[in-house]
Amino acid sequence: MPVIAEDMSVPAAELMIVGHYDKLPGYATRRPAGSPSWLLLWTQAGAGTVAQGGAPFE
Repeated sequence: MPVIAEDMSVPAAELMIVGHYDKLPGYATRRPAGSPSWLLLWTQAGAGTVAQGGAPFE
């Protein structure tokens, strides 16, 4: 059976704040309890890695 949005505990995306966050290579942050909001990542140049549950995505 497919999963639909109503079946998930997902915060509503009602407000979007856009900004520029410039950090040097090696920067990391950890959120052991997760985050109650959405996080959209866009790299202008280069690359980044996001890990979820120990599984990295590049």
